[in-house]
Amino acid sequence: MIAIQSFVFLLGLGVVVGTVLSAIRTFVLPRSAPDALSRLVFVGMRRIFDVWLRGANSYVKRDAKQR
Repeated sequence: MIAIQSFVFLLGLGVVVGTVLSAIRTFVLPRSAPDALSRLVFVGMRRIFDVWLRGANSYVKRDAKQR
């Protein structure tokens, strides 16, 4: 049981450290370094919005759905 808890703790610590480093690369560096986590979030959000707005044919309809 202790081994599983230690593994989960280390996994969580890795996620936290990765997120902090991603935030530093994205917001602090003058020119954002390529960051896999930021790219993954951007592409995922873009796909969600593309699916959501798929039925809108014009800009007016797209704008109306976003509000």
